[in-house]
Amino acid sequence: MDHVPSNWWLEHEACKYILSIFVHKDNKDILSTPTRLSPGDTRKEARKKKAQMISDERAAAKAAHPVEKYGDVDHEMKKVQVDGMR
Repeated sequence: MDHVPSNWWLEHEACKYILSIFVHKDNKDILSTPTRLSPGDTRKEARKKKAQMISDERAAAKAAHPVEKYGDVDHEMKKVQVDGMR
């Protein structure tokens, strides 16, 4: 340890890599062996998939909660205002 400079861990590239692995050891998205992974989607494909997922979720939520056209309170209030202005 006498031969190792005190600031070695701040300057050496290998040590930065080791520190990043220690910090992210529980993160499932960051792996210490990225070269062993199979290639995934490109950014464009991932963004398209995410946009499609979001639109599907919004369409499902919209279908689950339909708006009543004439039973809406705001519609009734507007109708009363228009009748009052007439």
